[in-house]
Amino acid sequence: AGQARPVATGAPTPPGEVGVLRSEHGAVADGLLHRGPDARADEPRVREHIRPAGEESAAGETLITAGAVLTPPRLALAAVAGHDLLPVRERPVVDLAFLGDEVVTRGIPEPGSVRDAYGVQLPGLLASLGADVGSVERVPDRLDRTVDAVRAGGGRLLICTGGTARGASDHLRAALEAVGAELEVDGIAMRPGHPTMLARLDPERAVLCLPGNPMAAMVAFIVLGVPLLDGMLGRPAAPPHEIELGADLTGARVTRFVAYRREPGGAVPTQRQGSGMLRGLADAEGLLIVPTGGAHRGERVAALPLPW
Repeated sequence: AGQARPVATGAPTPPGEVGVLRSEHGAVADGLLHRGPDARADEPRVREHIRPAGEESAAGETLITAGAVLTPPRLALAAVAGHDLLPVRERPVVDLAFLGDEVVTRGIPEPGSVRDAYGVQLPGLLASLGADVGSVERVPDRLDRTVDAVRAGGGRLLICTGGTARGASDHLRAALEAVGAELEVDGIAMRPGHPTMLARLDPERAVLCLPGNPMAAMVAFIVLGVPLLDGMLGRPAAPPHEIELGADLTGARVTRFVAYRREPGGAVPTQRQGSGMLRGLADAEGLLIVPTGGAHRGERVAALPLPW
């Protein structure tokens, strides 16, 4: 025999409790608590329907690791653990400069022109990665305007598209030199995306220079731009994963990044992956990292996830 007392759902239980009998499973008559017809014969078991303190986490246990994105459930977890404020990294402001006289933003381009491939994808992609887009400028192929574009903007990162080659109309390299930028990356031994540059304007501002060809630019952004933003936000970069190949892949003098999709036999390259194309990337699930010696069907190679 023992004693019972009513307790509201979610309320603290009195000291010395054994268990809780749900109200729909019991009834009180003549001062005695009786099990109802729907109750089990052994109900309540010891500490049944009681949530002990520390059940979800122990004192001193890490609930949210540094660099984690504060999703709604993580914010709620911090709140119920008693935190009113959390230290966070400020979302970096990223300015955009699209270089090139030949780029048009509407309709079907005339001969000698190309349709803008960056204004419709980079702002949304940057926002999804935790950045805020600042200024967006379209820059003609003139050195003075390119210098102005590099100097303008107050964001932590400036992304330029086009102008990274060494042609007569490519002024980005000269513009970086004119403003005293320190060139930290001047080309990457990769295909596509070789003519990619990374420069430092000052300790708090960098310039990521992507090639003008869309496939090359987006592969370079995945390889270099995404980890750069991860570092600004204090979060770990997504590591490569391994995947089995469903087709032979030829090597090259430099590392190749090949867009792939999964098929029953393994990962196979998507179609139409020229550096000036987008279709192969639009149909892709990730990027295969192909070593210089190539790889064969059935082998496992490293791959990068797509940031969308």
